[in-house]
Amino acid sequence: MVHISRQAKAGTGPPDDFMTLTPRETEVYRLLMSGKSGPKCAAELGIKLGTWKVYARWVYLKMGVSGRLQLIAKSHEPKTLS
Repeated sequence: MVHISRQAKAGTGPPDDFMTLTPRETEVYRLLMSGKSGPKCAAELGIKLGTWKVYARWVYLKMGVSGRLQLIAKSHEPKTLS
Protein backbone atom coordinates (compact mmCIF):
# COMPACT_ATOMS: atom_id res chain seq x y z
CA MET A 1 0.00 0.00 0.00
CA VAL A 2 1.22 3.49 -0.84
CA HIS A 3 0.25 6.54 1.19
CA ILE A 4 -0.58 9.33 -1.19
CA SER A 5 0.88 12.79 -0.78
CA ARG A 6 -0.74 16.09 -1.86
CA GLN A 7 2.67 17.73 -1.80
CA ALA A 8 3.72 15.95 -4.99
CA LYS A 9 3.87 18.12 -8.10
CA ALA A 10 0.90 17.86 -10.44
CA GLY A 11 1.21 14.87 -12.73
CA THR A 12 4.20 13.38 -10.90
CA GLY A 13 2.47 11.56 -8.08
CA PRO A 14 -0.73 11.27 -6.13
CA PRO A 15 -1.82 14.27 -4.04
CA ASP A 16 -1.60 14.19 -0.24
CA ASP A 17 -4.84 12.97 1.22
CA PHE A 18 -6.10 10.67 3.94
CA MET A 19 -6.43 7.74 1.56
CA THR A 20 -4.12 4.92 0.67
CA LEU A 21 -3.71 3.62 -2.87
CA THR A 22 -2.42 0.18 -3.74
CA PRO A 23 0.62 0.03 -6.02
CA ARG A 24 -1.64 -0.72 -9.03
CA GLU A 25 -4.00 2.14 -8.11
CA THR A 26 -0.97 4.42 -7.91
CA GLU A 27 -0.04 3.40 -11.48
CA VAL A 28 -3.63 4.08 -12.56
CA TYR A 29 -3.56 7.47 -10.80
CA ARG A 30 -0.40 8.48 -12.65
CA LEU A 31 -1.88 7.41 -15.99
CA LEU A 32 -5.11 9.29 -15.24
CA MET A 33 -3.04 12.40 -14.56
CA SER A 34 -1.06 11.92 -17.80
CA GLY A 35 -4.07 12.78 -19.94
CA LYS A 36 -3.82 9.59 -22.01
CA SER A 37 -7.07 8.00 -23.16
CA GLY A 38 -8.55 5.04 -21.27
CA PRO A 39 -7.74 2.56 -24.05
CA LYS A 40 -4.11 3.76 -24.20
CA CYS A 41 -3.76 3.53 -20.41
CA ALA A 42 -5.24 0.04 -20.37
CA ALA A 43 -2.88 -1.06 -23.13
CA GLU A 44 0.10 0.40 -21.27
CA LEU A 45 -0.82 -1.65 -18.20
CA GLY A 46 -1.60 -4.73 -20.27
CA ILE A 47 -5.21 -4.96 -19.05
CA LYS A 48 -8.62 -4.83 -20.70
CA LEU A 49 -10.48 -1.53 -20.91
CA GLY A 50 -13.19 -2.80 -18.54
CA THR A 51 -10.55 -3.61 -15.91
CA TRP A 52 -9.01 -0.16 -16.40
CA LYS A 53 -12.41 1.44 -15.75
CA VAL A 54 -12.82 -0.52 -12.51
CA TYR A 55 -9.39 0.62 -11.28
CA ALA A 56 -10.14 4.21 -12.29
CA ARG A 57 -13.43 4.12 -10.35
CA TRP A 58 -11.61 2.87 -7.24
CA VAL A 59 -9.10 5.71 -7.53
CA TYR A 60 -11.92 8.25 -7.95
CA LEU A 61 -13.75 6.80 -4.95
CA LYS A 62 -10.69 6.86 -2.72
CA MET A 63 -9.86 10.40 -3.79
CA GLY A 64 -13.43 11.60 -3.24
CA VAL A 65 -14.03 12.70 -6.83
CA SER A 66 -16.38 11.60 -9.59
CA GLY A 67 -14.08 11.80 -12.60
CA ARG A 68 -10.74 12.66 -14.14
CA LEU A 69 -11.30 16.44 -14.29
CA GLN A 70 -12.17 16.58 -10.60
CA LEU A 71 -9.15 14.41 -9.83
CA ILE A 72 -6.85 16.83 -11.67
CA ALA A 73 -8.46 19.83 -9.99
CA LYS A 74 -8.10 18.20 -6.57
CA SER A 75 -4.42 17.54 -7.18
CA HIS A 76 -3.92 21.29 -7.66
CA GLU A 77 -5.72 22.33 -4.44
CA PRO A 78 -3.49 23.80 -1.77
CA LYS A 79 -3.17 21.68 1.35
CA THR A 80 -5.09 23.15 4.29
CA LEU A 81 -3.67 22.92 7.78
CA SER A 82 -5.90 21.62 10.54
